[in-house]
Amino acid sequence: MKITELKANSENPRIISKDAMEWLKKSISEFWDISWIVFNERTNRLIGGHQRTSIILDVLWEDPEIEIIKEYKDRKDGTKKIGMFRTSEWQWFIIRIVDWSEEKEYAANLTANNSDISWYFDSSKLWEFLEKAKSFDSYFELLLDDVEDTYI
Repeated sequence: MKITELKANSENPRIISKDAMEWLKKSISEFWDISWIVFNERTNRLIGGHQRTSIILDVLWEDPEIEIIKEYKDRKDGTKKIGMFRTSEWQWFIIRIVDWSEEKEYAANLTANNSDISWYFDSSKLWEFLEKAKSFDSYFELLLDDVEDTYI
């Protein structure tokens, strides 16, 4: 399968401004994908995935073993390894291990959490999306009704 075969959902209510899209392009060019769990080998610290790893450790009460599936030498983006791990509940997570300076680590962390490089909802599409999701068993547990209250 190629990326061109991944069809976008035309009903998706999330949109991004032109400026935010340009900033996101710059972010991806500089840091690659920082939405995975990203760990800086040089500083021995997480860059991205703090909440996901906390949930795994605190809520699931486990410390899964990371399996390195690919190692790299001299990648321009600083990636050294790609790994994955599975929880006992069969959730899979990908981890990217990088070798970055502390300055780049801090810049990537801020970029990953920058609301200016983010999306917002197209309210004309959001209502239909929410209506289709309402029959999902965990609709209220996931606070999707709050999305409805906040954006509609």
